[in-house]
Amino acid sequence: MLNYRTSGLLIFCLCLPAILTACQYQPSSLARTEVPLFIPPNAQSSPSSPQSTATLSDFLPTVVEVLSTATAAFTEEPACQLSTDPDYGFSPDQPIQVGSNQLSDGPARELTYLLTLRGPNGEEVFFTRQAPQFNLAGTIVDPYLVEYEGIGESVILYFDLYTYTPLFVSLGLSCEAPFPIQPPQE
Repeated sequence: MLNYRTSGLLIFCLCLPAILTACQYQPSSLARTEVPLFIPPNAQSSPSSPQSTATLSDFLPTVVEVLSTATAAFTEEPACQLSTDPDYGFSPDQPIQVGSNQLSDGPARELTYLLTLRGPNGEEVFFTRQAPQFNLAGTIVDPYLVEYEGIGESVILYFDLYTYTPLFVSLGLSCEAPFPIQPPQE
């Protein structure tokens, strides 16, 4: 006859697979996001009619047209513009103004700018945030120490996350693409 300890262990072993199956890792909702299949409006059928089996070649011209239109729209964006002011970004009194209405996204906007920034010949830049400081206007600015391969002396770029103006590239630097930072919504 089985004692209580042995019977409890037997029940536990029999229930373990059910417990593990019920407690499986569930990915985040973003990981489970499905990409819907694009069906052109003229190819949609009404719910009362029987569904037809369409092949990829039926939709291919429409998909190619949509993709080429999106690519054409992307290539029409202007490149990043170089600042004409030699102090732009290099002075706490003339910081790069990436701010928005929400202070919570200010640091992310600074990082987006820095990740798009490149050295004068397209070199990848490396940056380190320094201690915030006040400028002459009494605004807090965030300084970042910026370096890239071949730079003689590191430079410090200053950012204002409270105000937004159109973005430029500081003299002596470049960018890999137009800055993907949108003006704040009112």
